[in-house]
Amino acid sequence: MRNGGAHASWREQDVHSHHHRAIVVDFAFWLLLALARAHEFLIRADWRGASLRDLIDAELAPFASRAQVAGPDLMLDAKMVQTFAILLHELATNAAKHGSLSTDHGKVAIAWNVTGSGNDARLNS
Repeated sequence: MRNGGAHASWREQDVHSHHHRAIVVDFAFWLLLALARAHEFLIRADWRGASLRDLIDAELAPFASRAQVAGPDLMLDAKMVQTFAILLHELATNAAKHGSLSTDHGKVAIAWNVTGSGNDARLNS
């Protein structure tokens, strides 16, 4: 009896561990896809940067009819493209799993503006 209980416990732990591995693999796959899209934009622009609007549109493409995007189109520095790609991916994923995009009629809005110019320019949301 004791061995049977221990064996069942191991099986439960193995199933639990397998489930966590599947979640991590799924997360990594979609994150790598977001980074790959960012790299495509960088390659097209000879690694000079990428359009913020293009990054947003690419990440929200599955929800385009339910997304409102407003703000001036601006080029992100190449160093910031991957950071923004990950940020946008996380926001879209959370909205799809737990937020407004998790329902059939939910919507999401992203808006930004730029104040200042040159070295004093600031991105505001």
